[in-house]
Order: sequence, then C-alpha cells, then structure tokens
Amino acid sequence: MTQFVYTSALSADEWGHWLKDDAELMDGLDGACDRVAYSLGQNHQALAALALNDAPFGFTWDDVDLLHGVAYRAAQKQVRSITPEQYEALADLAGRIAALLPPRKP
Repeated sequence: MTQFVYTSALSADEWGHWLKDDAELMDGLDGACDRVAYSLGQNHQALAALALNDAPFGFTWDDVDLLHGVAYRAAQKQVRSITPEQYEALADLAGRIAALLPPRKP
C-alpha cells in the first residue's frame, strides 16, 4: 500500500495561537477573516483548516480513524468489495483530512 505523507496545515503552536483567539474570531468573523488571511498570506491550507475547525460541515479525528480503519480492513482483505486502488484512495483521503485538523487532544 502506498504511504501518503501530508504536512499539517498548522503547527501545534500555530493551532494554539489561532484557537486561543477563537471566541474573538467568531464575534467579528468578517474582520477576523481578513486578519487571519493577512497573517497567513498565501497559506490556503491553513485558511481552510481554520475555516473547517469546529464547523458542522468540517472533519474530526473520528472521520480520519474511520477512513483509516476501512482502508486497513480492505488492505487485509476483510472488505472484499473495495479494490486496492480504492483503499489507497481512502488512506489518501484520511491523510488529507488529518492535515487539516488540529493536534489530537490527549
């Protein structure tokens, strides 16, 4: 199975900085979006991660774990209806989503 490696959208310190200001971001979203966009520049991955964080349409570590679980079971031939290309795509999708999430909470 191909191993996909993605760089996290934000470091743990950056997540801490932006999540600390989360209440302020939600109070004045229009101005805050401009401030975040200016601070992050062309880092569109970081902007996407912050936009999806805690949003009802966003992703969670449970989603990543589910995708990895299905991909692993398919790779072990426990799920016969998924082709090798499909389980590689699931693992790839899980990696891309994980790159948009803040660090796991202990």
